[in-house]
Amino acid sequence: MKNNLKNIFLLIFFFNLIFNLATASEDFIFESKSIELLNSTRTLIAKDGVKITSSDGMKISAFKSNYNEISRILSLEKNVVIRDEPNKIFIKSEKIVYDKNSEIIFSKDKTKVFINDQYVLKGEDINLDRNLLKLYSKKKAILEDNYKNILNLEGFNYSIKNKQVQTNQLIFLDNKGNRYTSKDSMIDLIDQKIASKDIELYFNENGQLGKNARLKGSSLINENNKTIINNGIFTTCKQNENCPPWSLKSKKVIHDIDKKIITYDKSILQ
Repeated sequence: MKNNLKNIFLLIFFFNLIFNLATASEDFIFESKSIELLNSTRTLIAKDGVKITSSDGMKISAFKSNYNEISRILSLEKNVVIRDEPNKIFIKSEKIVYDKNSEIIFSKDKTKVFINDQYVLKGEDINLDRNLLKLYSKKKAILEDNYKNILNLEGFNYSIKNKQVQTNQLIFLDNKGNRYTSKDSMIDLIDQKIASKDIELYFNENGQLGKNARLKGSSLINENNKTIINNGIFTTCKQNENCPPWSLKSKKVIHDIDKKIITYDKSILQ
């Protein structure tokens, strides 16, 4: 009798040990020091650090997770890290909800998204749609590349397939100290190309063109450290102050950022 009780105890202990190290469902495999299964609600709660692998191989880690097998919603809290290797997306946040039905990952709090090992996106209320292969938010965000170029986005929609970012309003600060503002912009992360409408370019205040040098145009293409502005108007007059009213109007303006040279095509001095 004592031997039977001892065997039962060892069997239960061994089962609990395996359960805490790796608990599987159809959608995820969980690994944690502390796992609790609530049969009444079909909810699995993991605490004190959890590692999760999705059915398609995505890696997730967090301090705490709560997964409901009926709704198929996975909630993650504290030091949340999601690695979507096939799509080259790496997400860090303090609170994330993953809806397995819709394949949408939502990060409510401050979030960092690392894209293609070249860009860091910072923002809030960011959605990752794994079916449509889109990353998007209606809130402001900051996109920075490895060369310290900074793009301030007024909402964005990033196509993971095409590697392109769309935004309704863009403020682009290049690593030479020039500032661009525009509307309806497209940023190609592979070719490192920007196409925008209604552009305003404010040159570096400490540059050769002077403190108030600026350029406006109907559209812009920025590629290979060269900026092409169509229907451009250049001036160095101070804004909102008395200044000799002059400007240089050109059909096309080319700004070579590295060489610090501006070329004007079909220009009229007004």
